[in-house]
Amino acid sequence: MFLDEEGKVYTFGAGDIGQLGDGPEATAFKYPLDVIELNFGTDRVNLISAGANYSVCYTEAGILYYWGMLIPDDYESIEYLPNFLGIKLPEDSSDEALFEFHLTHIATTFREILACDSTGRAYHCNLNDSQTLKPYAPELQKQIGSAHQVVVGRTVHIFID
Repeated sequence: MFLDEEGKVYTFGAGDIGQLGDGPEATAFKYPLDVIELNFGTDRVNLISAGANYSVCYTEAGILYYWGMLIPDDYESIEYLPNFLGIKLPEDSSDEALFEFHLTHIATTFREILACDSTGRAYHCNLNDSQTLKPYAPELQKQIGSAHQVVVGRTVHIFID
């Protein structure tokens, strides 16, 4: 998957469980093809990340999309076209902070999505429990500190200011 300078998303490779985002017939592309449902409108994509069985992107309008098998080993959960993923905004944020809210980075692993926002707050979505990106608990946020980028590995998450 890649993102061009105009904010359009393209996928290629194998994708028999919806990872390509172009419908159930799209199981393999040798060359990059655009994800039509995302690229058709005027909402520019700013961030992308690909998990093992799914892909996510975040748009300029603040919409988080996913496609593929979001819930591990749940074939009923497969979305072959981009669909919405919820974002729970911090309850302790001011109205001004909520108005200016935007994610600065997203990263995916096999079973989770991690993100950071413009204020340095970190977010987490454990796909076994929910399909909503939520802010970390205040105690954990204090341990993390301010984060604007996240790097994930198989068993480690590194938050970078």
